[in-house]
This record gives sequence, C-alpha cells and structure tokens, in this order.
Amino acid sequence: MPPFHPPWEILITEAVYFLIITCLCLIIYFMTKDIYNLSKHKGIYHFRNIFLYFSFAYLLRLINILLMSSREFFNIARPGTLYPLSMFLFSYFSTMAILSVITTLLMKNLKIKESRLNLVLHTIALISSFIVLVTRSHPILMLIQIVILFVSIIFVIKGKHKRLVSQNKLTFGLLFIFWILNLFILTERLFPWEYKIPLYVVSIAIFFSIYYRVHKRLTHVKKEG
Repeated sequence: MPPFHPPWEILITEAVYFLIITCLCLIIYFMTKDIYNLSKHKGIYHFRNIFLYFSFAYLLRLINILLMSSREFFNIARPGTLYPLSMFLFSYFSTMAILSVITTLLMKNLKIKESRLNLVLHTIALISSFIVLVTRSHPILMLIQIVILFVSIIFVIKGKHKRLVSQNKLTFGLLFIFWILNLFILTERLFPWEYKIPLYVVSIAIFFSIYYRVHKRLTHVKKEG
C-alpha cells in the first residue's frame, strides 16, 4: 500500500512547486527587459512572453487546484463563478505561452506584420479558451495544445532551418512535454502522488536550465559591451 500523504502536505508541495516555477519565469522575463529595450528584437519579445504567460498560467493552475480541492481541503463549496473565470484565464495564458514558444522557434520564417501576428495569436488563445470554458474540460485544453504542437512541428519540418534539432528546440520541446504532463496530472485526480515529485523536479530543472543559459548569455553580452 502506498504511503499516505495528508492533504496539507500535498497542498504545500503543490504551492511550493508552482511558486518556484512562477518566480523563475518572472526572473527570466524581467532580466531580459534591458536587452529587449535596446534591440527591440521580435524574437526576444516573443521569448520573453513565453515566461510572462507561463508565470500567469502556473499561478492560475495553483488557484485552480485550490478551487477544485476546496471541499476536500477546506470543507467549503467550490465558488460558482470564480472557478470558470480562473479556468478561462488558465487556458488563455497557457495557450499564449505555447504559441509564444512556437513563434520564437519559427520567427525567421514568419512573413507577417507583428501587429497582425499578435492578433492571430490572441485570437487562437481566446477561441480555445472559450471552448474550454464551455466544455469545462481540461482534457479538451490538453487536446487543443497537442494539436497546436503537431501543427507547429509540420511548419518546423517544412521551414528552412539550418538544423532541425537544436539545443533551443530540444529545451522548448521538453518544456512543452512537461507542461502537457502537468495538465495530464491535473485531469487525473487519482494520479499516484509518488510520481508527481520526480515530474516536478524535472520541470523545475528545465526552467532553471533556461534561466542559467539566459543569465550566462546576458553576462557574456555585458562583458563584450
């Protein structure tokens, strides 16, 4: 029989995990502010947005878990209007994060004005979020984001890239895979607790590796400057 974990232990672990990820995302976002202000590079703009949107998504996911578990943990009813709103925002920000990842990878091949590109990205995220809101289904959100991934893979393969596989593509690919696994855990309430911890550790490691590479690159740029 697997060891018993009190609800508060689970809740605290979830809170620490999501807060660490949120903090790492915000640190990456703000530490790249100066270099973007100097260069106004579109790739840096969308790269920064990955972590801005992920920070909101992970924070909202924690709120969703608290709302979904309010009866179990706090013996109170789930708020009727707050949960749909948080679910809509969670879907919107996470989809925008995924779309920002794809845009960053495909930036050199996108022949579209920035204003129009942003309109397309926000429209896709809003439509998918309305679908999730109507269905009240996290599996639907997971399916939508997986479809977006496969469509982007097709564009990556068809696009003119020097290297089909690179360190950035591998990192962002792992980022996406572990996000989908996190969504899967959210939809599967009976997912074994013992398997969550390794997944959380690897997820934190991925975000920390991105932070480390960005910090190293910015330090190098400052020395050269």
